[in-house]
Parts: sequence; C-alpha cells; structure tokens
Amino acid sequence: MAEYKDLIIYCMKNRIPFGFDSCSAPKYEEAIRSMGFNTKAEKQLLSVSESCESSLFSAYINVKGEYWNCSFSEDDPKWKPVNVLEKKDFLEDVWNAPEVVEFRKALVGTVDQTGCRKCITYPEIND
Repeated sequence: MAEYKDLIIYCMKNRIPFGFDSCSAPKYEEAIRSMGFNTKAEKQLLSVSESCESSLFSAYINVKGEYWNCSFSEDDPKWKPVNVLEKKDFLEDVWNAPEVVEFRKALVGTVDQTGCRKCITYPEIND
C-alpha cells in the first residue's frame, strides 16, 4: 500500500496524469483517505473512483458469446458463464440469470463502511 500511495503522491506533486481501473479503486480510495486532504478535496478526489462494477453496470462477453461476471472471472471454477447466443432476452435471460444475480448479490455484500465494493474473484487484491 505504501508504494501505491507514494506513486500517487509522486504523480500529484509532478502533475503527472494517472488513472486506474475499478479493480484498484479500493487501494486508490484508501490512499487518498490517508493523505490528510481537507474534506472538499478528498471528496473531489474520491468522486473519480468507482470500485468493482462487475454485473452491476457492466458486462463482459467473450468471443464465444459467454457472459462472465467479470473479465477476470473467465474460467474461474466458482462462477459459471451464461451463453448469450442461446438466449432470446438479454435482460431477463442473461442480466437476471440466477448465476449473475448470485454474483451481484455477493459483490454488493462486500460493501464496506466507505461504500467501496471489494473484489470477490481475487480477494487478495483487497488487502
């Protein structure tokens, strides 16, 4: 965590643009909260962050037409894909498929006191 925080500080001090994906949002948010910004600045910096949105407001469909909850969950044995090519109604048959709803509920269940969602595919990145 210290190295990540140092990298953010370096970029900010040197006016170097930087970005991150939703997988690293919890680390970014933790770093920002530990830097001692005033409330307004902290709120502004946190507003550019969105923690895991898999199956909440994003979808990943591979080249085989398989919907996976997250692009990193493909072939993870604890999650099953939905074959989009076999479905008629995306919203009902894919987005609301039992395996997708199960993942979504598990993800929403990880929300911490800051409102950040934690990765359920690779929980080790949350530490």
